[in-house]
Amino acid sequence: MIPYLDCSDYETTLESISNILEIDKKSIIKSVKKNNEDIIKEKFSNKNYYCCFFHATRIFNDQEFNNGLKPLGEIIDYIWERLGVLISGDLKQWDDFRNKMDNNYFEYYHNRLYYDRLLDNNQHGPYGYLIKDVIDNPDGPVNIDYFNAPEIVDDICLTYEEYNRFNLFEKYHKISVPAIIKFRYKTNELCYIKEALNYLKKCILKQDDSPLDKGKFTGREGRILKDDILEIEIIKNWKKKVFIKNE
Repeated sequence: MIPYLDCSDYETTLESISNILEIDKKSIIKSVKKNNEDIIKEKFSNKNYYCCFFHATRIFNDQEFNNGLKPLGEIIDYIWERLGVLISGDLKQWDDFRNKMDNNYFEYYHNRLYYDRLLDNNQHGPYGYLIKDVIDNPDGPVNIDYFNAPEIVDDICLTYEEYNRFNLFEKYHKISVPAIIKFRYKTNELCYIKEALNYLKKCILKQDDSPLDKGKFTGREGRILKDDILEIEIIKNWKKKVFIKNE
């Protein structure tokens, strides 16, 4: 049976590393406190394991994932179709608006971001974080509120508001919910184990300033298959984040 690295919280992380490395939990905690990675390197030996990642997003109320979690290039048409039914105008005008955005017609900041995302396959995702705690931690490395909207939806809605003075976000939020999609990825890389150990160290030693942004899934394998989606957690009592830039 292939073990899992699940960094949902401190306890699951500790349990996971213990199972993968076949080391008792007390020995792991002792090694973490002493900052000793020798025992980890000795026990790892490039064995396969499933690494769990957490994809923060906002999904439509009736959205299904029978075909898996898709990268941007495979889901962009679906996004435009779902947003298009929210406008009060002619759908031909919506198609014209999309054509203009696709060709970077508008001199708006978010049209440029949208255009760049479409052209760059490296930005197509789907993305995921190894450490669940970093997603909604106001002091963490994630300075984008993915629960408010996926970045591409953000670009479309904000550009449309500038172009047509219509608040598309208001209607979009009524038919969508914030969610965390947990999925698995088979790997034999040591880097994720090391980042999980950094997380344990942060928890044990209460190091609030310790960064936890190295364990990311960048979508390099393309679509996440349906069978690899482990859980879709709807986030309740979500409040929009306000990010304050340091002067």
